[in-house]
Amino acid sequence: MKFRSPVLLSFLLLSVGGWFFIQERENRERGGSPPVSVSGAGPGAGGEMKGTAQGKKTGAPTPAESQVSHNAGAGKAVPDTAESREPMQAFTEWARRYLKAPVEERAALVAEGVALAEARRPVFQALIRDNPREALQAAVPMMERQDLPEEVTVRLEARVNARGALRVYQGVGSDNLTPVPTHRVAELANGSTYQAYVYGRRTESVQWVADASVNGVAVDRDLAVNEEPFRPLETGERPDPEKTSVEVCPVSGKTSLKEEDKGEPITEQTPAVEAYGEIVYLCDGS
Repeated sequence: MKFRSPVLLSFLLLSVGGWFFIQERENRERGGSPPVSVSGAGPGAGGEMKGTAQGKKTGAPTPAESQVSHNAGAGKAVPDTAESREPMQAFTEWARRYLKAPVEERAALVAEGVALAEARRPVFQALIRDNPREALQAAVPMMERQDLPEEVTVRLEARVNARGALRVYQGVGSDNLTPVPTHRVAELANGSTYQAYVYGRRTESVQWVADASVNGVAVDRDLAVNEEPFRPLETGERPDPEKTSVEVCPVSGKTSLKEEDKGEPITEQTPAVEAYGEIVYLCDGS
């Protein structure tokens, strides 16, 4: 059977291929040691925090513990006002002007872009904390980001895709009764640690995930974690040459990248996803 729509085919390949890759990695490494060692007790803020390791409490649950919300810290909606959106919209408009400008005219626009990126940064960081799903949607697309000047991109959100551990801590206040917000921490294998903000299915789980594909965007130590463990690369995106590439399709088992396509921008014929800090090329369905 042949698909008439290349867009639909690409979507199916990315979704199925990413799922197969994640399942294969989890099955292969299940039972191994966590990439980052942590203690059983989590950070507290005015109360006692108890960790949940591999889905089991470190101690017998008390009535107060059972009242702790599993969705605390997952984010809330940000008022959608023109004023709250202004710094982000202003930067988006500048980026479009910069990318459309002739190469010889771009240098004169850099200072404005730096100022707008600095104004956008705290607004985007607040969005990560309050609405991680929307922060992920509002991140600068890689197709635009890859052609912006470094002076600007260093002030934008960081793209995070790496192997790591997702820790969940719950507890009660100083009165040993009042619930406190659930505290989530992402610890990457490279030693970086973030305050993790989640949404969707990740809010439903209080299990520690010792070997996860952490996928999201961050400003400073605040990380919006995508509920999907993989990120489809955008058509036209230039793959990061410093990342390991997997060139065997996890769906078909066939070689998924020709020698002449290595290092080239992503096309509909070379779909790929990013997971565990690696770039995984998928077959094109042919």
